[in-house]
Amino acid sequence: MTDATTSDGALNLISQATELLAAHGVYALTAIFIFYQQRRAYVALNRASPEDHPYFRKIYTSVVAATYVLMALSTGIWFYANFVYQQHSFIKGTIMGLSEQRTPPLSRVDKPEIIQAIAPAGDDELYTAEKASVIATDGTRDLSWVLFPKSKISSLAFRFEHHYEMFQAVAANADPLGSLPPHKADTIRGLFGVDLRSIQYSPGSSIQLMYEPDPRDGISKIGNLYLLLGSKKVPLSFQTTSAEAQSAKEPPSLSSKLLLYFSPWRVYADRLGGKPYFGANGEYDPEFGKILKERLGGPSLTAQLETLQFLVDQGSRSFKFIADSLVDKSSGRFDEGLLKHNLASAVEKLESQAVHAPPQLSLELAMASYQNQDYKAAAHYFDRAGDGPIRETETLFYRGYARYQAEEYQRSADDLREFLHGTHKREFEAPAHVNLGNALWKLSRINEAIVQYNRAIQADHNYAPAYNNLAYMFAERGENLERALDLVNTALRLDADNQQDLSEDKDTKGWILFKSGKANEALPLIQEAASQIQNDPLVQSHLQVVQRAASPKGK
Repeated sequence: MTDATTSDGALNLISQATELLAAHGVYALTAIFIFYQQRRAYVALNRASPEDHPYFRKIYTSVVAATYVLMALSTGIWFYANFVYQQHSFIKGTIMGLSEQRTPPLSRVDKPEIIQAIAPAGDDELYTAEKASVIATDGTRDLSWVLFPKSKISSLAFRFEHHYEMFQAVAANADPLGSLPPHKADTIRGLFGVDLRSIQYSPGSSIQLMYEPDPRDGISKIGNLYLLLGSKKVPLSFQTTSAEAQSAKEPPSLSSKLLLYFSPWRVYADRLGGKPYFGANGEYDPEFGKILKERLGGPSLTAQLETLQFLVDQGSRSFKFIADSLVDKSSGRFDEGLLKHNLASAVEKLESQAVHAPPQLSLELAMASYQNQDYKAAAHYFDRAGDGPIRETETLFYRGYARYQAEEYQRSADDLREFLHGTHKREFEAPAHVNLGNALWKLSRINEAIVQYNRAIQADHNYAPAYNNLAYMFAERGENLERALDLVNTALRLDADNQQDLSEDKDTKGWILFKSGKANEALPLIQEAASQIQNDPLVQSHLQVVQRAASPKGK
């Protein structure tokens, strides 16, 4: 979840509190006003002269009767507004990537007919469609619902239909001049759901869905559906049934379908009949493992937290499942990064309870964090794993790089030296020398760093970072500036197709020109680099220095 999502949740709470205060406040003000008028009539009666007393007695009696009637009406309205009436909530949405080919194929070369439709599905007591959806020519369809009562809504369910019509494949021995093969047509129906609690839905926001066809068979199979959360695509659980395979009997009610569909864990638990989920050595049913992964990496925050706590409650028996899930390369209806994050959280909670993970599991967590570019966490897990489980020298390279990113420069240098002294794959040679040079540079061992950059160039003449880093080091020292310019020009040529590294090379070249007293030539290069990598404080500081030097005041 993003900060914006959290902000929406806070705004919802403020909105609800405001509605509550307004409802009770109006009722209280009405009561005060009514009894104030009654009090005024009573005071007027007591102050009336004896001859006017009968007249004011009638007025007082009328006011009292009216106040009690109005009080009864106000109480009834207040009770209905707070305990009976449920405000409707509107939900908007968009699904993208749909296909639309409504012309049936008339020959073997014609495209198959494909018609896709999506509509809300659910108990009428919960929600209903406000209007029919309309498909656009770009495959985007707008969705709109009105929900009631909104306090009962936690999930949305949708029916998805994929109809296709195509020619059967022609057999190899078929007569090419014979009759056309028969049509093959089918309608595949599916049901999928969105947990509104997981996205902190607030009125006025829009749910974005994305449909992607099956990469192997986009005609006779339904593809994948995703919920878009910022830049992330979260796969949605989805079940399909073919129209040809449906029974002639009336299908079960949708509410019972949804209960079974949204509670696979409960269904599995009922089937176990009280038996343990994990064996003594952590053995588990692969089907149950799939359920756990879909909950840990799915869009529902509630399901994530419940499943994480379940793993913690299982103690050390859950370690095997965690280890298997970290190295499993198979894809599923879950976000892999989110899954690994929650697996790591489970291990941390167990560690806090003195239930220590095996060193091999810590090593796998380190590699998972490294792949997610969470280098500080990777360094932490590498430390916890120790040297025992390391079997491949490349692991030392990864540990050295993670420790460099975690600002543990001496330990990084030690790991990279050990890696270079051992047997390793050639493609790691130049990057290892460059990373070792970077660590030595941070340790102010400049001459040793220059040696490593030169060795990287010797190991791989096409490894651009070696040229760029050596050129920048010369610029920082204000020496060998002509050679530095040659080096960075080589890096620019090698990085022609790499925009990120190309921007860093331009910054380096601009800095060399600035150090050579050519601030006006340096400025356009550094300006371009600063616009491309705005989050690099070093490049931004270069821009400020060069701008001052290139200005009339700087001259």
